[in-house]
Amino acid sequence: MKKVILSMALVLGFVLSMNAQENENQNSQQQQQEMVQQNQDDGFKDIAFDQLNEKVQATVTKLAETCDLNALMYNAQTQVTKVKVTDKADQSKKVYLFDNEGVEVKDASCSEPKEEKKSEQVEQQTEQKEKGIEG
Repeated sequence: MKKVILSMALVLGFVLSMNAQENENQNSQQQQQEMVQQNQDDGFKDIAFDQLNEKVQATVTKLAETCDLNALMYNAQTQVTKVKVTDKADQSKKVYLFDNEGVEVKDASCSEPKEEKKSEQVEQQTEQKEKGIEG
């Protein structure tokens, strides 16, 4: 009789520990998904359509002819507007990134202010010339 009770206690303990591990795994997966979502929108803040500049408004208006707008976001640091849409034809979800000129960019980090890009190019050219002189 004692062996049966001991066996039942061991089985019950094993089942409880398995449930606890499953709950912990589900919680960690949810946290990871939330972190990924947060990282995807990192630096982007919701913005109203009328707060966008005229060039970006024109681009978004043209995009709205074929898509339903889901979200408008703006990153002040990179000066990129993120537009989340659903295509009216096939209901697929898409994300577009536009610079302040209303031109689509591939990556938010690509759209640095133009002065910084020019200064980096000048620095690279200067380095190449110095290497050419030394070599």
